[in-house]
Amino acid sequence: MVDDIKKFISDAVSAHFNSQNDYMNELTQWEIEQLKSFISEQNQLVERDRANMQQIIYAACSRLEALDKKVDALQKSIDRLIEVQMSKYDMKESSAVLPKQESVVFYSKMVDSANPVGFKLSNLKKNNEGCAFKIVLNDENGYYECVDDAEIQHELLAAFNPLISDSSVYTDIPQNATQINVVKKGTVIKEKDVLRIIDKQILEFV
Repeated sequence: MVDDIKKFISDAVSAHFNSQNDYMNELTQWEIEQLKSFISEQNQLVERDRANMQQIIYAACSRLEALDKKVDALQKSIDRLIEVQMSKYDMKESSAVLPKQESVVFYSKMVDSANPVGFKLSNLKKNNEGCAFKIVLNDENGYYECVDDAEIQHELLAAFNPLISDSSVYTDIPQNATQINVVKKGTVIKEKDVLRIIDKQILEFV
């Protein structure tokens, strides 16, 4: 009788444990499947997020490149504007520092300086009355030529030396010449109280 009871209890316990073991096996398999499904879903989400992130990064890089080009173009425009403004400023500054010199016209009766050869400033006149030479002076430099006056030219031809020879270069003098043509004007430079002749005027006689 006792053995029967023990066997009964043993069979009951064994059946219970087998039932529990089957339940646990089924539960564990279900959890594994659920875990696999969760992992698969997470992987899909990660891949999707990665693709979205790549698109976001690409779009940001494209915008940054476009912005960089705009900044470069703007910088070039600013540089050109500064260059133009500085050019205008330099021109104004130059005009302020170095105003344009107006030419001044003088007249002289003769070449009245021998050392150096030229025209004395003290003998220059503002009008051409009785003068043989016209002198145009711009600051320290200028040019000169015989006046275009028939009467004065006759006197020059009559006196010839030194009025013409000291101031001019010429080839030949025809007999009975009545007119002087200036082929090239002579040049002068201001030195102390004299306008020194640098290049003599070139004449021809008619």
